[in-house]
Order: sequence, then C-alpha cells, then structure tokens
Amino acid sequence: MENKEFRRQSTPNVHISQAVLVIGSSTSISGTDPKAVWDTLINTSTWSQWNSFCPRVTIREQPTAVDSNNASAVTPLSPVLQLGTRMTFHVDMDSSTPSYSAKKRNGSDDTGDQIKRKLRPTSFVVTVFEPPDPSSKEPGRIAWAADPTGPGGFPPWLHAAERVHEIYKAEEEEGAETEQDGRTPCERTARMTTKVRNWELQAGWLAYVVRWLFGQVLQRKFEIWVEDLKTFMEEQAEVEGPA
Repeated sequence: MENKEFRRQSTPNVHISQAVLVIGSSTSISGTDPKAVWDTLINTSTWSQWNSFCPRVTIREQPTAVDSNNASAVTPLSPVLQLGTRMTFHVDMDSSTPSYSAKKRNGSDDTGDQIKRKLRPTSFVVTVFEPPDPSSKEPGRIAWAADPTGPGGFPPWLHAAERVHEIYKAEEEEGAETEQDGRTPCERTARMTTKVRNWELQAGWLAYVVRWLFGQVLQRKFEIWVEDLKTFMEEQAEVEGPA
C-alpha cells in the first residue's frame, strides 16, 4: 500500500523510485514546543509510557558509550538516541492491541502488560540526527534505517528500510468559516502548534512480502505512533502548564 501524503518523498538512503512500500503519518500537538517533543521522541526510556507500537527498545551500541576519562570503564548505554546509535525495537504488530491514546480516551491509566504482549525484534541504526533549532526555520530531523548488522538483519539488496521524523513549529487556523446562516464570515484565529511528520520507505525483494503481509497493519501502527505521542505530550503540557 502507499500513503498519498508521502508518496513523493525520499529518505536519505532510500529513493522514492526504489520504494516498494511507503507508509507515514502526521499530527499537530498543542501546548508544547518542538524541543519538548524532540526530547521525548529521542529518549527511548519514555516509550514504555506512551508508545504502544514500540513499548521497548534495546540499545545495542552508542557512539559515546566509553568513558573518555577511563577507557577501560564501560559506561551504561544511554537510552537517548544520537547519530550512530544501534538499537533493537521490540514492536507490537497485533492490530487488536489497544493504543495508549485509546486507553486515555476510555479513561484507563493502564499502559499495557508488556509481558503478555508478543513483541517482534527489529534492528535499526540512526542515520540522521538534526535537533530543532529555534533560530532556524528548518525542522528537527531524525532518521533510522534497518541495520544489517543487528539481530535478524538483512543485506540492503534484500531488504532496505528507512524512517524519517520531522518536528517543527507550525501555525494553524481555528474557527468556523461562516456563521450559522452559512453566509457571514466568522473571525478565524491562528495558534501555534508542533507538527510531527514521519514516513518510511522500504525497498528490496522482502519489501514485497512486508507490503503483502503487514502493509495495512504498519500504516495503522504509524498512525497510532503519532496519536500516542500527541496524547502523551498534551497530557504533559496540561500538568506542566503553558510552554
């Protein structure tokens, strides 16, 4: 299947002309700023709190994992992503699993019993890491690609996948276009939100299998990913007050 919003967008290492599968999703988050959303997204220790698609991440390698003051001392692997991080996502491909945002809408605080959930391991490496800069209009960007060196990895000619997140400030209009009579224009107001867009391209022979078996499920899981992030960030903003 193909997501229309992203069907013309490449990723840094997979060109759209090569893509067998295109999936993506986007959302607007109120009450917070791009940096706060970025910090939550790159800190995988928070994912168990909101990310029902990928509630657990194993960091396998960090570029700065060794203490520079003592080369023989191995420091704990940080859960925070950076350029070159190699990690394994433990993803829930069960379409019947309720999302974090759905549970919140239903008034449940239960984030899900991960022990009872069947999670599939998938290995990635961070290929782009560009934090949002308030002085620039460029969006923050992070990308991760399938890691052929990780558990269950495949050579790129057989299966290549890369996913990009963009996070930036955007202006959105509020208010109805007309009064109840359908003719009189209504005053519209603008508000600032944080926009999150993410898309993934998959190429190679195995991508055909993924598209056939999991295409629709993956598209829905990508939508749930941003829905969950939005719900979590807006909930945090209510607790902490205006950004």
